[in-house]
Amino acid sequence: MEMGFSELQREIVGGVERYLADVATSQRARSSFEVDPHGFDHSLWEGLASLGVTGLAIGDAHGGLGLSELELGLVAECAGKFLLRAPLSSTLYASAAAIERLGSEAQCARWLPRIAAGETTAVYVDCALQGFAAPQSFGDAITATFPVVPDAMAADILIAVSGAEAWLVDLAGEGVERTGVETIDPIQPSARVALTRAPADPLPAGDTIEAAAWIRRRVAVLRAFELVGMCQRCIEDASAYARERRAFGRAIGSFQAVKHLLADMYVKMELARSNAYYAGWALATGHPSVVASAASAHLSAIDAGRFCTANALQVHGGIGFTWELDCHLRYRRAHHIALQSGPPRLWEDELIFALAAEREAA
Repeated sequence: MEMGFSELQREIVGGVERYLADVATSQRARSSFEVDPHGFDHSLWEGLASLGVTGLAIGDAHGGLGLSELELGLVAECAGKFLLRAPLSSTLYASAAAIERLGSEAQCARWLPRIAAGETTAVYVDCALQGFAAPQSFGDAITATFPVVPDAMAADILIAVSGAEAWLVDLAGEGVERTGVETIDPIQPSARVALTRAPADPLPAGDTIEAAAWIRRRVAVLRAFELVGMCQRCIEDASAYARERRAFGRAIGSFQAVKHLLADMYVKMELARSNAYYAGWALATGHPSVVASAASAHLSAIDAGRFCTANALQVHGGIGFTWELDCHLRYRRAHHIALQSGPPRLWEDELIFALAAEREAA
């Protein structure tokens, strides 16, 4: 296994980070929220598309760059350092992969080039993972209610997976009702989606149950990368504040309690990073350890995300809890990601069973 990054990978990440450092400011995220509380930053999304991010892991036959989950994960880590109002997870982590894996040739030809070009955004619903009732199918239409779907208010299409069935719904079509809902994360808005005999195209290719499990692991790994980037930014901001803020005539960073807190944050982040990098490699190469490594990356990153965002608030003290600072927005985002990913017990069981199977096979 080669642990270094290629020149191409470094160029991709460097280009994305330079772009986001210029445009993805917290002031821009707040302004976007005030203008459209249920949407996303379209111009930022167009900028990411111009850099090839939206087509990074889509096959070149459908207008993408044909790179792997590892490259997409490195971009996700970079994105985690910023407060992006953009549907990365819903469109790129999940929906594009679902269409590519389960869609017919015609469906792939219609939708994937649009996603790769940044022209179409999508949301993905895994009914079993999110605890939603299975849709009722009426041939070429479905009826269902999905109480909370991130990014759904401004999305163009919806992919719903339940058991052995999967559907693609045009959210601009008939029988679709969307209502914005408030969650703990104002940067990633959510909506209630009600479908009443809404026209739906079945996604006919492949084993839907197996594909849904693979997509669940893919999303978990890519979110782990994103949380690592978030932890990195939390540590950088908290360290900078600890060097500047003075109490009792000294910088608070010189106090042992603050030093230990920052050190613990760093250890959590690096553990999550090593798990995410290995899982990204396993996912990209189809390594047999992908089941265990995805669960391990997810659990480690969720733990690190919660720990680092909470303690960044503590280092900043009272000012960290104010609306003007970004600390609380990252804290909210870390917990929102954890809620979207299903109960921890699911991932703990998956890790235990995968490790037991590996040991038995050995």
